[in-house]
Amino acid sequence: MLTLLNKPTDDAVSISLISRPDNKALRDDAVFAPKKSGYTVFFNHKSVNPYAEAGRVCSNLGLKAIKLEQNGACLGFNEAYQFIMGFDDIYSELQVSIPVSDEVLEQVRDVYAVVTAARKLADTSNSEMTPVSLVRHAYELIKTNCNQGELAADFIDRDSDDFDDYAGLKAVGSGSLESPCLGIFDYLPEGMSEDSPVDIALVGKGITFDSGGYDLKPPKFMDTMRTDKTAAVNLAGALALACKLGLKKHVRLYLCCSQNLVSASSMVPGDIIEYQNGIRVEVGNTDAEGRLALADGLILASKSGASCILSEATLTGAAKIAVGRDMCALVCRGNDEALDLKEAFKQGKELLWQMPLFPFHDRFISSRRADLCNTSHGDGAPGVSTAAAFLEKFVRSDARFMHIDLSSAYLPEGSPFRTPGPTGATILSLALWLLGDK
Repeated sequence: MLTLLNKPTDDAVSISLISRPDNKALRDDAVFAPKKSGYTVFFNHKSVNPYAEAGRVCSNLGLKAIKLEQNGACLGFNEAYQFIMGFDDIYSELQVSIPVSDEVLEQVRDVYAVVTAARKLADTSNSEMTPVSLVRHAYELIKTNCNQGELAADFIDRDSDDFDDYAGLKAVGSGSLESPCLGIFDYLPEGMSEDSPVDIALVGKGITFDSGGYDLKPPKFMDTMRTDKTAAVNLAGALALACKLGLKKHVRLYLCCSQNLVSASSMVPGDIIEYQNGIRVEVGNTDAEGRLALADGLILASKSGASCILSEATLTGAAKIAVGRDMCALVCRGNDEALDLKEAFKQGKELLWQMPLFPFHDRFISSRRADLCNTSHGDGAPGVSTAAAFLEKFVRSDARFMHIDLSSAYLPEGSPFRTPGPTGATILSLALWLLGDK
């Protein structure tokens, strides 16, 4: 856990941050040069995230206590926050002293605390985090940060009278002893009535472990599947952070949580799932389980009347191939430019890349035996777009719909900007979006 200090400890190593001049003969990325009292870290001011790069350099040096400088100048929130996000690995005992005002330091602490709590929750193992306990931990994360307003919660699991209505969650979790769980969290700002319209509905995938089901994953793709719950965790983190920073909108969050395991009762390829809105889905691949679970949440989000619905999931390997792990992919109904969302990501210093969604993508998810297939087929099927096309079928036609494929959720080997492990991706940016005017 990283501690942010006003004053450095005696053993703190001095780090001077200097923007690399264009004509300086250095590498394009952040590099360091030792000096008598510590290190000078040069960074490329044209980098997409130079302060995070500088923090990553310090992490690679194995430093534990740092006194950060920038030629005597004060840093702002974004620079300070990005530096510590590049430096922190969420498990080591670290200390950083940053030359910022007390107000900025407190703001950095607030954001860092929420994001770090989410990163740790995303990294919990299957043995310690069931679908039900994930929903309860997410609730506590949001509730802890509700300084104003009210948070209501509803939990649907196998003991609930209406559990059979949630065909996707039921099918995905059918092979597990642990019950699937749909968490529904309603945030109402102070002074807003309970019957006020839902401004934004968020829907997150929370698969606490994904074996792939009968379409079993190979070992090299299964060893990080404890993090297949990251989207649910990060959406809870985004709502928690927005609440902490003064959210004034009615936001409803749906967390679709389950385990995808193999047993005699598991779903198998060829099964037909019928949802409460009448759509029938053929299971073409049991490892495309996330969209099956999300469909239940999207149906409810549509019923809520929310004018804007955003889903997030570690949904496809295709997103990692298309954009890599340093950014996430965005798909919007009607190829809406989503300028408000993109601006929030720009403010949060996170990369977002938009992928297409057209009616012709539907042909890749057609089924002879049902209305849809849960996995794409045919030559040249684009995985990110076809997954979003599937999800869109469960969203009310007049709602604004956006989907984030969270390819940047986890970094097995780290990156120039982040240490290895869960990244906390989208938490700050989505919180800023929730706080925005649109």
